[in-house]
Amino acid sequence: MTGAFWEDYLQDKDLVMWEDSGKDSGILAAIEWRRAVEMTQKEVKKFPKSDFYEISYEEYMNQPHKILSQLCEKTGLKDDSAIHDFVDRGASLKNMNEKYKQDYTDEYIARLEQAMQPALRDSGYDN
Repeated sequence: MTGAFWEDYLQDKDLVMWEDSGKDSGILAAIEWRRAVEMTQKEVKKFPKSDFYEISYEEYMNQPHKILSQLCEKTGLKDDSAIHDFVDRGASLKNMNEKYKQDYTDEYIARLEQAMQPALRDSGYDN
């Protein structure tokens, strides 16, 4: 490893985009999400595909027990009922994926989506 993983985390163009937004915290979060996705995609290419198991928020929210069982199988852990009992009993699972549409204007959502491209589209989130 030649340097810290956060080296070049936010690039000059990212900082300009953030400054152009009036240093909006939502735009900064969108830029940071995009950069995290881009860096993860870059790092994943260094290892065999079999070493990774990608889980989307939406998949987990829609089928938590199925995803947990798959994760246990992939990692070699016992698919213990205690894991599933925890989800059923205590873990509050509430899909908040569409909440932002109630909280933000269409114009602001468009600005956030612009800041997240192309990672948003590449991750299958583009409408």
